[in-house]
Amino acid sequence: MVAIPPSPAAEDKNLGPVLLAVYYSTLSLGVLLVGLRIYIRLHITRSYGWDDTCIVAALILTVLGAAFVTMMVSVGAGKHMYSLSDPRFQALEVVKWNYPYEVVNIIAVNMVKVSILLFILRIQNDKRTKIVIWATICVMTVVNLITDCAIAAQCIPADKLWNPTKAGTCFKPGQLSQFGYAQSVFSVLTDAFCTISPIFILWNVQIRRRIKIVIWSLMSVGVMATACNIIRSIYLNTLNADDISYDITGVAIAAILELNLGVIAACVPTLQPLFRSMNIGTRRSRATGSSGRSAITKASTRK
Repeated sequence: MVAIPPSPAAEDKNLGPVLLAVYYSTLSLGVLLVGLRIYIRLHITRSYGWDDTCIVAALILTVLGAAFVTMMVSVGAGKHMYSLSDPRFQALEVVKWNYPYEVVNIIAVNMVKVSILLFILRIQNDKRTKIVIWATICVMTVVNLITDCAIAAQCIPADKLWNPTKAGTCFKPGQLSQFGYAQSVFSVLTDAFCTISPIFILWNVQIRRRIKIVIWSLMSVGVMATACNIIRSIYLNTLNADDISYDITGVAIAAILELNLGVIAACVPTLQPLFRSMNIGTRRSRATGSSGRSAITKASTRK
């Protein structure tokens, strides 16, 4: 049974609006960048590929996740339990809506990383790179599927998680956290790989240094996503806290930023053909009369 912490003399806090503001602001930017990416691939480079499909799928799951997070906030997420009108019931309702969000979030983050890795293959597709990329995709997907299955099966039937009086079985305390920590460690490693690899690939791209620096700076949001993953791992133990309706907020915000910043980081390098179409920052070769297409532009024409 959920315990209720005593009410302190300090003024109550409500992080629910902060949770929604973080989600919808980063989601809006993600929708804009994914829209630009798809426009570029369909109308400028005409090279729509599986990496684009993966990022669109991730965005759809992100929108679905927004609905779950909105429901979490509506039932009390972000508030201390002592400030809720029906603490035990509302805490279980927060758990109820967090359950599908966790499942969706892990799948969406996996799709973002697959999209980034497939984009890398557009630029660098030698045999060694293919082996490393596809091995990473396979292992990463298997790890995330195992974690998702563990989350989905933590209680049988599933609704026993938020209906403790119902007959059934659940994992022992701490068992699910072990899956979470293992998945988080592996996720941090793949985050770092997906963030750092494109930066090295961009090193010799034929665009002005000023534009290259801007692209690298925008891609640095991927580093922030990695940091959010680390923070989420640190706060995982709060999912079992007595004040879960409030303490879950830190985990939720970190998970939201990891996903939404990942979507943004995945789209930034694909926008270079748009800059080129507007004659921004590209070098043209007078001797050959070529348009001076960069490695990214060339890669964008590969399906």
